[in-house]
Amino acid sequence: MLEGELLHGVSLAANLLLEYNGPARELWAFASLVVRAWGEEMALGARFAHVNLIAENWRRLARFYEQVFGCVPVLPERRLEGDGLTRATGVPGARIQGVHLRLPGFAGMGPSLEIFQYDQHSDCPPGAVNQRGYGHIAFAVDDVEAGRDAVLAAGGTSVGDLVTLAISEARVVTFVYVRDPEGNIIELQKWSTRCGEDTEAQS
Repeated sequence: MLEGELLHGVSLAANLLLEYNGPARELWAFASLVVRAWGEEMALGARFAHVNLIAENWRRLARFYEQVFGCVPVLPERRLEGDGLTRATGVPGARIQGVHLRLPGFAGMGPSLEIFQYDQHSDCPPGAVNQRGYGHIAFAVDDVEAGRDAVLAAGGTSVGDLVTLAISEARVVTFVYVRDPEGNIIELQKWSTRCGEDTEAQS
């Protein structure tokens, strides 16, 4: 193994372990996750980068995610066009405007939400929760009901009821599906123990 790769792996493991704040009994499972993540990254050099949303009005949609979820713009704003973009997208005469928003809970070079608007776009009906392909983006929140109210107040809509389901003997998740102002599905979730203690988001 190259020295640089070793140092990168050690850095990755250290950063993940520093983020761990769960019960001691789960430390071994978390350590195994760190080792597996290290191995997978070393194998491909892959790290999660962003999720893309194609918007009808990118500024309005970006403002929604900033106001409701605290996403932070990553400048510069994007304005892309030309032969290279046409060849990359397969869209004749493609022109894109938009912005990346840093997702909450991350800093620096963490993953982002990429909101782009094409000059011309392909319309399709709003997706369903069980539609094949990418389904939704999820945010862990302190209060799921308050989160739903915030989405609705900002122009979003409801998909289904707010429910709490047992995922294991010890843990439950409270969640609800909503839509942003352009119909994209969002899950709001909060994990806890059956005793009501908060835990970290899992899915």
